[in-house]
Amino acid sequence: MKFVKSLDFFTKAKEDIESSTGIGGLFSLIGLVCGILFFIIEISSFLSTVHVKEMTINNDSITKKERVNIDFTFLKAPCGLLTLTQEEEGNLPVVDIPLLRERFSPSGESLGRYQPHKEHNYHNSEDEFNDIKAAITAGEGCRIHGNFSIAQVPGNFHIGLKERSGPFRRLPEDLMKKVSLELYINHLSFGMDTNHQTIQKRFGKQENFSPYEGFRLTDMKPSDKANFFVKLVPNYYFNKENSKNGLLAYMFSLSYQTKEIVPLAIFLRDAKVGRVELPSFQVNYEFSPITINHRKKRNSIARFVVDTLAIVGGIFSVMGMLNNYALTKFKELRYK
Repeated sequence: MKFVKSLDFFTKAKEDIESSTGIGGLFSLIGLVCGILFFIIEISSFLSTVHVKEMTINNDSITKKERVNIDFTFLKAPCGLLTLTQEEEGNLPVVDIPLLRERFSPSGESLGRYQPHKEHNYHNSEDEFNDIKAAITAGEGCRIHGNFSIAQVPGNFHIGLKERSGPFRRLPEDLMKKVSLELYINHLSFGMDTNHQTIQKRFGKQENFSPYEGFRLTDMKPSDKANFFVKLVPNYYFNKENSKNGLLAYMFSLSYQTKEIVPLAIFLRDAKVGRVELPSFQVNYEFSPITINHRKKRNSIARFVVDTLAIVGGIFSVMGMLNNYALTKFKELRYK
């Protein structure tokens, strides 16, 4: 008890002499423990950084090129039928962009890289038709992956059968019915993948630049086409509070719709004579005029000092009031 009394910060005047009490020592001990805990929390907050976001107007030039990173698996279309075309406002379309294509069997086993023939007379030839026919019969699918550049203007890229319409229109109906653009998104992002990795190391894994990995588009008929709509928001990540050079990455939202071009029976009939559009998977994109800047900030030393003094003063005041109340009640019970 003497030790507890010696801790009393709230000594009471007794006949002009300050005296320590056991109750006061108890409240002092509680206040000391609370002060240490709050100080640890406060210093931890001071030493950590805060993720701050601010919005600005996007001042990047529309001629600046950005990278698109794709990795799509088409489950029911062979590589020989698929081509990638990119279109944007003010520029001519870029047809048959040469990305890596990998063949795989219906069981998911890789059949190796697809090597398009270089012969000038191969396209629309009997050899190409026989190769495509054999791939469809075997139930082959195709994984397309790689990257290409786009300007910061509205545009689209699409993967479809249009550029290989000649062999497709010659197929018998039973093989046409086996071809559709069902797909699995392994990866879709915009910007440099190296930037994405660095940003996630500095700002955390919650910064997700490929949010639709694992998305699967199923139940597609041979006469169906799909349109995806992407809104791109530039995000700059600054490692230091006053840094002027940030890493650029793009967050985006995505919506989509599938549509039947014409009823399947009509499609199978008219596709042979070129009177109907062939199916495609199209991604339409546009860039937001708003940029989001991300910075890591630390609390100021002045704020830390003020908060620490507030903790000390607050604990002393609260414990003092509780001590006075407890002593008053103790005396009332004692002298009854």
